[in-house]
Amino acid sequence: SDTGSAGNGGNATSNLNLVDSAANYLQVSLGATGGNGGSTSTGTAGNAGTGTVNGNVSSMGSLSLTGSASGGTGGYDYSGSGNGGAGGAANSSLTGTGTGSNSVTVNSAAYGGSGGSNYYGSGNGGAGGAGTAAANGTSGNGSVTVYSTAYGGSGGSNYYGSGNGGAGGWATGISNATGV
Repeated sequence: SDTGSAGNGGNATSNLNLVDSAANYLQVSLGATGGNGGSTSTGTAGNAGTGTVNGNVSSMGSLSLTGSASGGTGGYDYSGSGNGGAGGAANSSLTGTGTGSNSVTVNSAAYGGSGGSNYYGSGNGGAGGAGTAAANGTSGNGSVTVYSTAYGGSGGSNYYGSGNGGAGGWATGISNATGV
């Protein structure tokens, strides 16, 4: 886009609710990545889309549940007074439940998207997207291992112009493990 507005990135969501009563070992992997914002020469850059993963899985056998969500990258304003687009937020929330005496492993990751930059103009860099990851694991009588990893996206830059860089995104990770 020259002087108009570039498009925003699309949102991506992956949801799964599953109860399994037959498998000796169940491995589940979920992922979602938001789209990148559109860029412009002198107009308004687009914001990035969000990535969201939600999983709630229960298994009689050993369970490995993994999820990764990523926000898209904000669009760039190359030489105008507009700001770079905001990076997309990322949210990953996983709950794994073992109903037998087998192990449960839950690994939840969220990566906030980077803000878009303004190269030669007076606009500011876009803010980075927040990353939020939650991992919850419970086992009837087996071992439980949970991991949550969250990264906030970096703020966009103003490389050669008079604007400021964008703020980095927040990161929050929460892990809970329960053995009976």
